[in-house]
Amino acid sequence: MNDTDIKSLIRQGEGQRIEFKESFPVQAWNLAKEIAAFATSNDGTIVIGVSDDGEIRGLPKGTDKANLVSRIEGLCKETIDPPITPHIEFVIVDKVEILCITVKKGPSPIYLANGIPYLRHITASTRARASEIVDLVRRSTPKIDAVNGASYTQRDFEFGRQDYFNARIPDNLVGRQIGFWIAAVPDEPLSLGRVSQLTDIWPSGCLQSRS
Repeated sequence: MNDTDIKSLIRQGEGQRIEFKESFPVQAWNLAKEIAAFATSNDGTIVIGVSDDGEIRGLPKGTDKANLVSRIEGLCKETIDPPITPHIEFVIVDKVEILCITVKKGPSPIYLANGIPYLRHITASTRARASEIVDLVRRSTPKIDAVNGASYTQRDFEFGRQDYFNARIPDNLVGRQIGFWIAAVPDEPLSLGRVSQLTDIWPSGCLQSRS
């Protein structure tokens, strides 16, 4: 990416595919959630050294670039799940240096930062709602019976109580993704009304009534 490319990007302003940060975040999770949100939602670029209003400030003089790259790699490997590999590039613009992190939309339906799923919503990276996670998993797994070797219906579910249930997470991609939903959105418990949303992606025996 050259000087002209970066200036064109900055002129677009923050949006669905662009995030500005004036400096490298003190709290690493603030960067991890942006990366996870882009990996889940769409390709995106995080520009560090540019203020929210698009003013090019640059990285502080003497910045340890190798250390920044190492920290980003650590976030992408240890904090973001599944791990991803973004493109990291330092670019000189108007005699100052900025950092660009380019994130591709990943093959997994959902990416988490510190165990929380994030989505990009225009200028913000926000915690994904339960319904959004279900929709992402549905769209990424249109034929779950081909994975499990069978088809499933509402009759595959048995409940001891008729309001909420616990899930026994199956060891496959869909089970893990729905498991993330249940673990990450404790304030939005699953009800029988939600079960109909899941009947074509949950294999038989994955649900267990609460004791």
